[in-house]
Amino acid sequence: MPVIDIAEHAAEKIVGWAAASLMRHYLDLAWIGREYGDTIEAEGLRELVRTKLKVGHEAHPDKYKNLRELKHLLVPLTKPGGYFGPLNSRKDTKAKEVRFMGNAITPAEAQKIVRDKFIPLLYG
Repeated sequence: MPVIDIAEHAAEKIVGWAAASLMRHYLDLAWIGREYGDTIEAEGLRELVRTKLKVGHEAHPDKYKNLRELKHLLVPLTKPGGYFGPLNSRKDTKAKEVRFMGNAITPAEAQKIVRDKFIPLLYG
């Protein structure tokens, strides 16, 4: 069971993926969508994501210059293959470092879950 609010956890994974493009963020987001996606309220999630984008921009204005609004997240979330966020200068998603506690989610399964669960929540 997650420790922090599941919508906040999802928001962190969304922005974490868009900024750093580490596969663990994307796969965790898919797990959240699979297990809790139906319990997350859209406007609350959008507000949390906006807040996290703002915090990221304040901390790294040059790196987050193209990660300021929800619309900037659409490509990273829907087309994760070959996407590298501005904090990922090495262009390595570290996918080989991912280990699973339970049933593994493949990147293809993750992409479908993210598209089915989070794109409607973020973009209505």
